[in-house]
Amino acid sequence: MPRLKGSKNKKKDVVDRKLVSLIEQIADKQSRIEALVSETDNLAESIAELHKELRSKKSKLRKLEKEYTELQVAKEQEDALAEAAARKAEAEKIVETAIASGKSAEEIMQLLST
Repeated sequence: MPRLKGSKNKKKDVVDRKLVSLIEQIADKQSRIEALVSETDNLAESIAELHKELRSKKSKLRKLEKEYTELQVAKEQEDALAEAAARKAEAEKIVETAIASGKSAEEIMQLLST
């Protein structure tokens, strides 16, 4: 039997509100998902570009390091040659002064060995 005060007899549109609310929530979630997918795709592209750039920079670095080590080896060889030339010049100077002072070959050899 229907009640006279219609508050309890009214049809409730809670189901419709819930349905609208769910539809809005679904749409909201879907838009958020699409935004995140778009962001992750952009990040993946950025990462791929950075990875390519990293590989090229690493190859350049390897080339430069190789050239650097070659230059170091060349410098060490030049330094060794310069040092040998300096020792030779010093030895010649010692021999010249020793010959000029009239020292014997044995004394000159003794001077060179020290």
